[in-house]
Amino acid sequence: MMTIGEKGCQFIERYCLIPEGNKVGQPLKLLDLQRKFVLDVYDNPAGTSRAYLSVAKKNGKSD
Repeated sequence: MMTIGEKGCQFIERYCLIPEGNKVGQPLKLLDLQRKFVLDVYDNPAGTSRAYLSVAKKNGKSD
């Protein structure tokens, strides 16, 4: 049985598309850091209700 976080990651990679750039229209593939963030937010005993992830510009987010 999949966890809520795993279902969220699966949803993102199945239905979210890259909106602009040289890979426009291709399915979004989560990086390990992003996948871990989603799992940490949704699959924890504390029941997180809100979370923010901030990444500085020019930090290798787009290849």
